[in-house]
Amino acid sequence: MSDKYRYQQVNEAGEVTNSEASLELVANPGTVTYLRIEKLVISVFKAAAGGGGIVRVQDTLGNNIFTVSADGVGVFPMDWGDEGIEVGPNAGIQVITAGANQTQASASVALAGHKTFRTA
Repeated sequence: MSDKYRYQQVNEAGEVTNSEASLELVANPGTVTYLRIEKLVISVFKAAAGGGGIVRVQDTLGNNIFTVSADGVGVFPMDWGDEGIEVGPNAGIQVITAGANQTQASASVALAGHKTFRTA
């Protein structure tokens, strides 16, 4: 059983668009703190124009967490369970929309998780 409730919970949401193509969803929590993403939902509500569009959730060091095609509208949920997927330490979480040949996609992103501390 998870002990996630001992830790600070993280719930964030935001949007990326052609004019605001990147977003810092969760700030870097520091060198001794990990972020654990339990649930993530990407909703592409305006498709990219010209093909090649993506929406990517990545850490602030540029490491990919989850990427979806943004050439069509859709909802893309991910669930990593109570323990979550680990990010960090010393890395926050950003969202970008990129790659389209003409106009970037618009998408909303919601994330739920918790912070844990480095133990070693």
